[in-house]
Amino acid sequence: MPFISWDNKFSVKVLELDEQHRKLIDLINEFYDGMGKIENKKVLDKVLLELLHFSEYHFSSEEEYLHDNNYPTDLLREQVQQHREFSKTIKKFVHRFGSNESVPFVEVTNYLKKWLIEHMLDMDQKYAQYFNP
Repeated sequence: MPFISWDNKFSVKVLELDEQHRKLIDLINEFYDGMGKIENKKVLDKVLLELLHFSEYHFSSEEEYLHDNNYPTDLLREQVQQHREFSKTIKKFVHRFGSNESVPFVEVTNYLKKWLIEHMLDMDQKYAQYFNP
């Protein structure tokens, strides 16, 4: 059973962005599946970096979509702020992994799951409802 499963309540009713959200879920699940396997540290490093890069790509796509569709500035600013905070946290995890610092995998996976689900259900649903009243 996956760590996170797609649920239609996550949908923002924009196919491209929903597909990107699914990809983020897949990457978090891949990271989770590799936990606890010492031989997978390099794989986990790679997956975490891929998650960082893909999330930044997704954030850019999402922010561009919101901007291009005249999403209210204050809500867009809040969305961007949350994206930046997530990226900053993931970069810290990547640094800790890269420096062989002890990183509790449970801390990482719990953060990833909590942040993504809360973000999709709160911030992303605000624009889904704005564009699809």
